[in-house]
Amino acid sequence: MYKVLYRKWRPAKFSEIIGQEHISKTIKSEVLTGNISHAYLFVGSRGTGKTTTAKILAKALNCLNLQNGEPCCACSVCTGIDSGSILDVLEIDAASSTGVDNIRLLKEDAKFAPTVGKFRIYIIDEAHMLSTGAFNALLKIMEDPPENVVFILATTQVNKVPPTVLSRCQRFDFLRLSSQRLKERIIDVANNENISISEEGAMLIAVLADGGVRDALSLLDVCNSVSGGELIDEETVEKVAALPTGSVCLDLISFVSQKKLEDSLRVIEGCHLKSVDMINLFSVIIKTYRNILLLKLCENIDGLLEIPQKDLRKSQDLAKELTVEEILTNIDVFKAAYSNLAKAANHKMELELCVIKLCCLANPVLDSVDCNLKQWSNILRHLSKINPMLGSTLIGSVAYLKDDVILIDSKSALFLDLVRNNEQAKESLKTAISVVLGKKYRIGPYNKHDFV
Repeated sequence: MYKVLYRKWRPAKFSEIIGQEHISKTIKSEVLTGNISHAYLFVGSRGTGKTTTAKILAKALNCLNLQNGEPCCACSVCTGIDSGSILDVLEIDAASSTGVDNIRLLKEDAKFAPTVGKFRIYIIDEAHMLSTGAFNALLKIMEDPPENVVFILATTQVNKVPPTVLSRCQRFDFLRLSSQRLKERIIDVANNENISISEEGAMLIAVLADGGVRDALSLLDVCNSVSGGELIDEETVEKVAALPTGSVCLDLISFVSQKKLEDSLRVIEGCHLKSVDMINLFSVIIKTYRNILLLKLCENIDGLLEIPQKDLRKSQDLAKELTVEEILTNIDVFKAAYSNLAKAANHKMELELCVIKLCCLANPVLDSVDCNLKQWSNILRHLSKINPMLGSTLIGSVAYLKDDVILIDSKSALFLDLVRNNEQAKESLKTAISVVLGKKYRIGPYNKHDFV
């Protein structure tokens, strides 16, 4: 049976884990010295090696022939852990075992001595999904664990793990791999598997994987199947991932900057007919604008850009043509629509509306002001207590909320002078807003004349 690449090339030893050397070195040292923690917390985005490292640690702790802190991967215990037949190592998916009863069973199980190894090891994946009751039950075991029990918690959302549990774990943060490092890994695996791939194709896979080795190798696997043994180039990857090409996004941005609405809409329609995922198209457009902005603002951008060589010249030309204000405005419009896609019935229409705004409206950001800020009177009431003078300048004013900015419509020249030149006044207004709304916002003047 065919074994998928990410499983076939899954590291079996600490030395085979790439990009997490800071973790491998520390854990190997602990294994060698015997200074083992009873609970570990592995934190990081998906595909960065958390569960893989947990299993390698489980093998190292129970290996019958440990070699300089590394599991031998050949003894009966190592091979048993790899195959999942060793009952001393239990992997729990917290996404499906969230309840307190699951942890109570674990607590009873932990009382028994290991059957073949030195330690009973519990790997809890996606630990942040445990219920409050389950966390409390787990905490009871972690407070006074049996000497031969080790817990390894893995999570992508450490903010959801209770502080009481965090304080009892030795924490390791797994890093995303850089696109360059990931590209090298993709090419290395491809060469060993006799898969033909171009540098550009490997880089695009690396960018799409967003620092995760597993996602990168999974995408390489699919691209290899689609290519039928032929060269995997950028076009292959774009087809598999339903991505728009960089040149298409640059064409769209160019047409929008020239206010050529029909040409812009035809680009979107062409992507739609090719079954390009509209969410991906939004994402790539925003990223392309970001690259153009960096080209405009930065002299040395080595390592910051991920632009194919064939698209670099056009990106540089657009960076010269567009102003910083135009780029930031367009990014704001696309980002606002992108953040609402989950609620949108038609993603293509949302993209078309963005283009229409940018091509037809003089100031699309102000034209898309969300709403009159209903809590403004409460904010002014609180402001009058902490800064009466500033509060008096805002009598009769109105405010509007746009994303994370509050735009204030006031006829008072003194108000404008105070918020522009007096840091104390500005901070007191921000404080009043934060107290009432429970969140910090930027502030700015609202100018009705900017509306069309």
